[in-house]
Amino acid sequence: MYDELFQKYQHIGGISNDDWTKVVSTMHVKSLDKAQIFLRPGDSSDTFALILDGVGRHYYVDDQGKEWTKSFAGPGDLLGAYAEMLQGLESRTFIEAISGMKIIQGGKRELELMRTVAWANLWRKLAEDHFIKKENREYEFLKFDAAARYQSYLHYYQHLDHLIPRKFVASYLGITPQALSRITIKP
Repeated sequence: MYDELFQKYQHIGGISNDDWTKVVSTMHVKSLDKAQIFLRPGDSSDTFALILDGVGRHYYVDDQGKEWTKSFAGPGDLLGAYAEMLQGLESRTFIEAISGMKIIQGGKRELELMRTVAWANLWRKLAEDHFIKKENREYEFLKFDAAARYQSYLHYYQHLDHLIPRKFVASYLGITPQALSRITIKP
């Protein structure tokens, strides 16, 4: 999986093998149990990981204790409070393993190693991708009904859908699990 991760991020940002190895060799492999919290509000946003196996979700909890799923992440994806990391803020989000996960975790030391010209293109492309996903999601909430939002979810997360509990899908769509169960998608 390390080779696949390198190829993905090398393709995205042009990272050399030497630059990649310099950072990844200082990170450590960690397992997370299903429902284990990786990051919570108030934690340092310098903690991040690359997912080797499994699925995680980013979510918020409102003042009444209701959870709102922001996004999902699977193998090869970056796991962390990226916006807060860029702003130097503490995490505002929870990140939870929704299946057993295997990750390669980094922190402040690795972020410092990545503050070079060699990594700048990758960080820019990750920020662009993050912005586009957030913009598309906002558009969908403003313009789409629940069925169209579900269709979009399936487009982005089809490869992970079998691992994501329906209650989290419903939360991501902004509907109840009962409303989700009534949605039919036409092929």
